[in-house]
Amino acid sequence: MKRRLAGAGSFRGRLRGIRIGVTIRHTQRRPLARYADKFNRYTSLQADEQWLKPYWVLVLHLLFAFPFDFIKSYFFKRHFTGGIYGFVLAVSHAYSRFLKSAKMLEKYLQKSVERSC
Repeated sequence: MKRRLAGAGSFRGRLRGIRIGVTIRHTQRRPLARYADKFNRYTSLQADEQWLKPYWVLVLHLLFAFPFDFIKSYFFKRHFTGGIYGFVLAVSHAYSRFLKSAKMLEKYLQKSVERSC
């Protein structure tokens, strides 16, 4: 068994069939501002790099995808086990998907304006 101190009161390492009496806690809660910055960077990159979806697909995604993405994140990715913090992360995830579609729609509208000029 190898273990190293990973944080206050938690251990990280390998156990090979050995049961130990140490409570292992996984507490990786990062500030929400970090998630917001990450989502903003990723959505901008995704909107620039992905192929442009048709206008009607983007509009439908803006209107209806937020609740489905929230349900997927909150229930199927088990964010409900994180309490209010898990709820906030599920809403943030759904918002990031919404933001990506909004940025793609903005890109689509800019291209249509450039074509008309």
